[in-house]
Amino acid sequence: MTKPNIISYKYATTVFWILVLFGLYVTSLYSYLLFHSIAEIFSIIVACGIFMVAWNSRRFLDNNYLLFVGIAYLFIGFLDLVHTLAYRGMGVFPGYATNLPTQLWIAARYTESLSLLIAPFFVYRKLKTNFVFISYVAGVALVLSSIFYWSIFPHCFIEGVGLTPFKKISEYIIALILLASITLLIRKREAFDRGVLRLLVVSLIVTIGSELAFTFYVHAYGLSNLIGHFLKIISFVLIYKAIIQTGLVNPYNLLFRNLKQSEEKLRKARDGLEKRVRERTAELATANKQLGLEIEERKRAEEHIFALSQQLMKAQEIERQRLSCDLHDNLAQDLSTIKIGLDTLFDDQPDGSAEKRQKVSVLSEMTKKTIMDVRNLSYDLHPGDLDQLGLVQTVRRYCEEFSARNGLEVEFLSVGMDDTNLDFDTEIALYRLIQEGLTNIQRHADASKVTIRLVTSFPNIILRIQDNGKGFPVKRRLHEALEEKRMGLRSMQQRVALLNGKIEIKSHHGKGTKIVVEVPYKEKNSA
Repeated sequence: MTKPNIISYKYATTVFWILVLFGLYVTSLYSYLLFHSIAEIFSIIVACGIFMVAWNSRRFLDNNYLLFVGIAYLFIGFLDLVHTLAYRGMGVFPGYATNLPTQLWIAARYTESLSLLIAPFFVYRKLKTNFVFISYVAGVALVLSSIFYWSIFPHCFIEGVGLTPFKKISEYIIALILLASITLLIRKREAFDRGVLRLLVVSLIVTIGSELAFTFYVHAYGLSNLIGHFLKIISFVLIYKAIIQTGLVNPYNLLFRNLKQSEEKLRKARDGLEKRVRERTAELATANKQLGLEIEERKRAEEHIFALSQQLMKAQEIERQRLSCDLHDNLAQDLSTIKIGLDTLFDDQPDGSAEKRQKVSVLSEMTKKTIMDVRNLSYDLHPGDLDQLGLVQTVRRYCEEFSARNGLEVEFLSVGMDDTNLDFDTEIALYRLIQEGLTNIQRHADASKVTIRLVTSFPNIILRIQDNGKGFPVKRRLHEALEEKRMGLRSMQQRVALLNGKIEIKSHHGKGTKIVVEVPYKEKNSA
């Protein structure tokens, strides 16, 4: 992605979130209850996502701060779910007024702020996850019992009066706790990536703003309540981005950094060799011997880099497969359970109003769409069809789905591939090359048609991807990609190199682009 495209992407992302918040605001004008439900369900899904990513990437985390935060947000999301169901107008807890959701809100925010205050102490300490889970289960159970069973939780809202002193003072206390959390986080800044630390601090500041906004409203549908929910959504998204950055991006950056360090060592060795040759011209025999040693070292270093690159690609596919399974088997199932709960919410309440049923139906459809998005993401991470249907059928299905999803005509043809028995590394590499090629075309080429050919030409497999887009200067684009550390075409080149293959890219302005890949045919279980 070129620098202008990066700027355009950031601009588009900013505009997108502005439109989302504006859409939520318009929704609040139509039905504040619908706005509140959407905002809270979004926050709950993000909280679950924070937990899922933190938990599944715990092997890569170099400190336990984000793992502790991830576990905490699972229970914070649960309290927010109960708060959402208890909100005035939902009808889930008859007999309770505005005080109940306000109590649950304060309970969730105390849980969130105290968790963020405690989390910095686990930066360099071992985290006993079983103990943490048990502690949160017990704490949440006590809070809910104090509200629903013992009725000893302080009142937070009085009808006709507004917020109680306890509610207002609690919001200020929570803000002070969050300020203390920021202080502790900054003192531990050496344990965090600079970008991750910035996301966490900004999230905490936004959370403080959210808490202060909730000290001003006099009824549940007020403007300050609306602003508070907007700020809450922003703070949750920022923490989610921090978890993603630390749990998924940085581990692979670490591997690339190690490769870069190996390359730097190799460069220094080469420079040192040239210097020694100039200084020891008279000692030609010794210099030649040293040169031989350096060449051997360079070969070993290159072989080591090649092996590391292969391990990296395999690690990426293994991690993608694991994340795909987790998304499909855990998050998608949890969302399905929520949808079933929404669909059966009125089974024991036949007198439920049509308006409530309509609102729950809207939430159910939103949950259904989220489930489909999660499953599509799971499939993109690891195409399960590859193991069952083989490469040709999996690619054909992907091309059809890509064409339907993006409105781009994709023509796929295979020749001599039906009876092949390729090893998994070759199959997944060819699949990823097609996937990356189509993604690049969709993003940058302005093409209307793509032609893909996959041909067996022993002892090689030939892949050709051709589009009718606007084209680009190949040498300049590859040079820019190298300088700006963008993957795109570089990633395709690396995949082909790891298979001992070759790739040729031809592109002309206004005449489209053609990519031809040739890799050795390698059967399963072959040496």
